[in-house]
Amino acid sequence: MSASPDPVPVADLVFVGFNSRAAALHRESGEIVWKWKSPQGSGAVALMPVYARDILDLGPWGLGLLRAAPGIGAIVMALWLAGQPIRDHAGLIMLFFVGMFGFFTIVFGASTIVWLSVVALALLGAADMVSVYIRETLIQLWTPDRLRGRVNAVNMVFVGASNELGEFRAGSMAAWIGTVPAVVFGGVGAIAVAGLWNDLKRATHPQEALVTGAGIEVPVSPDGHFYLTAMVNGVKVRFVVDTGASDVVLTQRDAARIGLDPKTLNYFGTATTANGQVMTAPVRLDTLSLGDRVDRDVPAVVNNGVLDTSLLGMSYLGRYQIALTRDQMVLKR
Repeated sequence: MSASPDPVPVADLVFVGFNSRAAALHRESGEIVWKWKSPQGSGAVALMPVYARDILDLGPWGLGLLRAAPGIGAIVMALWLAGQPIRDHAGLIMLFFVGMFGFFTIVFGASTIVWLSVVALALLGAADMVSVYIRETLIQLWTPDRLRGRVNAVNMVFVGASNELGEFRAGSMAAWIGTVPAVVFGGVGAIAVAGLWNDLKRATHPQEALVTGAGIEVPVSPDGHFYLTAMVNGVKVRFVVDTGASDVVLTQRDAARIGLDPKTLNYFGTATTANGQVMTAPVRLDTLSLGDRVDRDVPAVVNNGVLDTSLLGMSYLGRYQIALTRDQMVLKR
């Protein structure tokens, strides 16, 4: 008799429910924008037969050309990304291509010229591929190993459902206001959401820490962590305030930003993380500033493993009195 499967922890269910739709949000990639964009963009595909017959006056061969154009554009972009991967500013790049996706949707929707419609659809497919590339890459890299299958499953449910909803939206609006306005509306919607992303980000991302007479007030973020930005060697570095970490831990990227060369460091220390044991290199920070407090010659370590955000651990936090409430952490000194 086979053993029953282990129960799924409530925390894991919360992770799946939140992060399958917002993993990229924490990397500023605009996952919510993507989820909103998908129903809008699929309208152009759903209404292609109407364009081929009534607007562009094409037969079955022409409809096939229209249907192939986004795929051709996506393949070309995928080949280019294979040789030129996106390494930085994934969020800004994704938002730009979401806007481009909307723009080319509008071009296709308003076009009555066959070659222009085909080119617009090819460029639409290329822009779409960039969004898919960033989203899928972030989900694979950011999700813990034990949850990757569940997160991908939930993500695929939303992607599949969004396409069906998009076709329903497009067909309903086409019957109500006409085919061209229905497609153009979808493109305008994608551009609008990309343009409003900063407002959405402010509503969902943690606010900056506030220096008051009571100390440094750090609000809790939607993912339950506390984030603050400190000046390290004169450079802004974003930290997770981690009372469970013994040291100040820098990512490889942050270490390079403050003037250290991660390749030349001596990684002889070890640390135990959620991803297993990693090697660390001890360093000294010339200055670490929080508000008007400036500490010099601060000990820290550089992580040689996978770490998304630098950690502000107890070797530094021990200099403060820590008061923790449900929605904020206050550091007093």
